[in-house]
Amino acid sequence: MNIEKKILRPGDGQHFPLRGQTITIHYTGAFTNKTVFDSSRHRNQVYRFRLGLDQTIKAFDIFYQMSLREHIVIKVPWQLAYGELGLPNVVPPKTDVMFDLELLKID
Repeated sequence: MNIEKKILRPGDGQHFPLRGQTITIHYTGAFTNKTVFDSSRHRNQVYRFRLGLDQTIKAFDIFYQMSLREHIVIKVPWQLAYGELGLPNVVPPKTDVMFDLELLKID
């Protein structure tokens, strides 16, 4: 059960978020056929959360490995995404997904 990662733009290589820090990101979630199911970019609104405190899906632990301003695409197995239940009315149960992720700020 691995996450596949492709770097679109490297980060600064110096500033990496730590557990409990608040990070600001842009994301686009899509099914493996590239149909988008959610996007902060489409809403023109960044997403902020505290890293490592179970506020997001497990796959977002990838941010520990990202440096400031890094932009990646990941393919996520369902076990690290929305699991057996899925996300009601959005992501079906046991569905692999993809995310376009950009780390904008670390607080």
